[in-house]
Amino acid sequence: AAPVVAIDGGVSALAGECGVALTLPGAAAADVCDGALAASVSDYDGLNPAAPAVGVYDVVYAATDGEGNAGTAVLTVTVADTTAPVVTIGGGLSTLSGECGAGLALPGATASDTCDGPLAALVTDLDGLNAAAPAPGVYDVVYAATDAEGNTGTATLTVTIEDTLATGGAL
Repeated sequence: AAPVVAIDGGVSALAGECGVALTLPGAAAADVCDGALAASVSDYDGLNPAAPAVGVYDVVYAATDGEGNAGTAVLTVTVADTTAPVVTIGGGLSTLSGECGAGLALPGATASDTCDGPLAALVTDLDGLNAAAPAPGVYDVVYAATDAEGNTGTATLTVTIEDTLATGGAL
């Protein structure tokens, strides 16, 4: 008879996050004739535990007795991407000041995602700011990036526009 393979903790399923290293449980095996046997992963089904990609993997643990009978157990590993990208505004800025009516250059932004790597980050909300001819006020400009799984990360730049220049009056 084939050895009986048991995954530690009696688990048959494991969940993980894309790009975050997984620790797979160990396993043990028992055989009627040979007693306790070593069991180990014989097939990762494409899973890289050090840097898992999104997907469902059937990881096979196996043990073989002295007669060549093999027993297996399967651990189903489901890797998801639930983490939003990290958006960084150029220069590490979180605030920016400008003068009323004077054109304002908004900084660019970058984004990085654990699964998808570098992503485009774009301004998605100007909060009413007209960068070409800004009016006095405080505006929250939102930059955003979305990964392949639909997770969206944002960063906000608070822009303060003031009217500080003296204007000349007619006599």
